[in-house]
Formats: sequence, structure tokens, C-alpha cells
Amino acid sequence: MQLKVYTHGSGTWKESDRVTVGAVDGWFWYPLTGSHAVCEFSTSSSEPAPLAVSLMIIPSIGCSDPVQYVVKQGKVYAE
Repeated sequence: MQLKVYTHGSGTWKESDRVTVGAVDGWFWYPLTGSHAVCEFSTSSSEPAPLAVSLMIIPSIGCSDPVQYVVKQGKVYAE
């Protein structure tokens, strides 16, 4: 699963960075296509912007622990 960051400039949105959330191939596709796939997502408009994301592992297990990032000048960094 990838988290993508977009920046706005010159009237358009452009992808500025992306990061893999969790382990590569660490997610089942079916839970992530459902309406409860994102358990938590939070960010801020501050610079740098803290960002946290938690995703559904499978319904019987529940959500992953939140993964913490920070976005600085359009780039994503793990905390």
C-alpha cells in the first residue's frame, strides 16, 4: 500500500512523493478495497506536517497500529 503526497502549484496538483506503508506485500487487497479500509488518517497543514495512518489488516484482526510520518516540503519521512 502506498501513501502519495501531492503539492499544489501553478493551478494544478502534482505528486511530490510516495512511501510504502508497512511491509511490501504486507496487506491483503480485499480489506483495503472496502469502506472501512482506512482506520485512521490524520494530518495537519503545518510545516512540517505530522501524518498518521492505520489500515485494516483483516476484519477478524482489526486495524494496524498507526504508522507515523512527517511531510516536509512535499517529501515524506518516517518518524
